[in-house]
Amino acid sequence: MSQSTFYMEAKSTLDFLMYDLQSKMQTEFPLLKATDLDDVTEVADVLGGTSPALVWRFGELEASPSDPLYTLNFYVGAKTTQDAGNYKLSDLLGYVSSVFFKDSSHVIKNYSEEPVTDATGDMYIINSGVAPQQFDHQSGMRLIQVVARVWRRG
Repeated sequence: MSQSTFYMEAKSTLDFLMYDLQSKMQTEFPLLKATDLDDVTEVADVLGGTSPALVWRFGELEASPSDPLYTLNFYVGAKTTQDAGNYKLSDLLGYVSSVFFKDSSHVIKNYSEEPVTDATGDMYIINSGVAPQQFDHQSGMRLIQVVARVWRRG
C-alpha cells in the first residue's frame, strides 16, 4: 500500500467517525448537520445555515520519524447559531470530545468504498485540546485540535 493510499484511508476514517457521531446524535439534535470544512460544495450551506453542525478538517499526516510511524493532526468541533450562552455548543463539543480524547484509539480503514477494507492502521490520540471560539456575530464555532500517532499496518 502506498503512502498516498494510507493518507486517503486516514481521512476516510475521520469522515466515518464524524458521520457516525452525527447519526448517533440525531435523536437529541434532529437538525444536526455534519461537514468537512474543506468540502467546498457543502461548507457554505452548513456554516451559513441556522442548524447546529459537527465540523472537521483533516490536517496533515506525516511520516515521523519514518514509515510505518506517522503523526496525524486534525480538527474536530461544532458550530451553533442563536446560542448566546454557548450551551448547545458546549453540549456538542462534549459529544465530539467523547470520541477524540487523549489516550483513545481508532482503527484506520477505507470507509469510502464498499465493502469497507480490513484495518490498515491504528490511530492513538496523544493530545486533544479546545481552540479559542470563532464567532461571526451570528454563529459560534469551536474546534478541538487533535494530535495522534499512527501506525500503518503491513
